[in-house]
Amino acid sequence: FDLDMSFIKVYNEKLKRRLNWYKEMVDRTPKISSVFPNGGLFAFLNISETGLDSNTFCSRLLEETGVALTPGIAFGENWDDHVRISFATDDNTVLIGLDMMEKFINKL
Repeated sequence: FDLDMSFIKVYNEKLKRRLNWYKEMVDRTPKISSVFPNGGLFAFLNISETGLDSNTFCSRLLEETGVALTPGIAFGENWDDHVRISFATDDNTVLIGLDMMEKFINKL
């Protein structure tokens, strides 16, 4: 097979840009932290300082903002103080979602 894989470089650049926006949001938002991935489509946001478990955090975030994340509890009990965010969408959706998450967390 002779496949053109040039799209991967472009996609990786998009993921890096989205991850940088995520880092900026985490850095300026109290009550949250993250270990930043070196690659991939997902990051785990530490929400332990919000006082909410991952199901409650995700349910309230969805109800109040329309932003959907995956509760960390889905990955085991040790992850109940985290939520998983995906960067596998377009730039505008990531930016809007991060802004809405930041406002939600700041109101907690």
